[in-house]
Amino acid sequence: MTTTAPRARDHEVAEPAPGASGSHPDRQPDSATATLAPNRRQASRFDLVGDLDAAIVLAAVARDDAGAMLPAGLRLAAQSRSDRHPLLLVLGRQRNVRFALSPFGIDYCEFILAVPFVDHGGSAAEPAGRFAYLPCLFLDRWLPTIGGRLLLAYEKRQAAIAATDVDYRIASLSTGEPLLSARFRPASQAIDELPPAALREILQLPLISRRARGAWRYSVAQFALDRAQIAPLELDLAIERRFVPGLPTGALAFDSGSGRAFRLRTSWRLSGPLARRSPPRDPGLDNRPQKR
Repeated sequence: MTTTAPRARDHEVAEPAPGASGSHPDRQPDSATATLAPNRRQASRFDLVGDLDAAIVLAAVARDDAGAMLPAGLRLAAQSRSDRHPLLLVLGRQRNVRFALSPFGIDYCEFILAVPFVDHGGSAAEPAGRFAYLPCLFLDRWLPTIGGRLLLAYEKRQAAIAATDVDYRIASLSTGEPLLSARFRPASQAIDELPPAALREILQLPLISRRARGAWRYSVAQFALDRAQIAPLELDLAIERRFVPGLPTGALAFDSGSGRAFRLRTSWRLSGPLARRSPPRDPGLDNRPQKR
């Protein structure tokens, strides 16, 4: 599928999944989502920390395309808009990334593609809850690429990335073939709610990844959104080549009134490699009355 500068439907963010904030106020949270929420875990000296300066895009694609990005054992959670599913693209520059116990860190560029609102499909053998899956991360340095793959089971790949305050370009490290490019500028139209509820909800989802032998791994990212600097952007994005299954190629435009492109500057914390590999059960959830 190729898209060229669509304005409305192709970039509408899918509505929150059932059970998301504001949709069913009397529903109890899913166990994995509740136990992995950032405010329910304690910080560790082995957490990863750093500073992020990124252009962030909230987009949506056909559900079949989004589903093609998932590995076996995951499915898209139900959405009230059944034909579309959200994607999150982070065009980032990382600064001073390190273990929390270390005073020294490294800088690198990192692109993240996230498919939010996925689950295990009701399997009794796996924890319930909604997660975000990252089918592709591009980095321009080998150390965080290899470290992310080995320690966190993230789908990190090394690429050539050129990033400035106004543009972002990714190319194949081996061939130099362009993969993605973007140009952005401050939006001329203000947005009432920053960060918007859709972005906040996605960034608070637990992350799920899969190790080479098939075991699932869960992690929690905290983005300090209440202290972050967030501003709307106008952004032109071109996906030159399909680097994950199902990803549409072509030119995508987000104008001043779209409310789906942002500049995010914040500090973050990610549960480190010594964190639990599976969501711990929250005993309090078992004692709550069930909705009839």
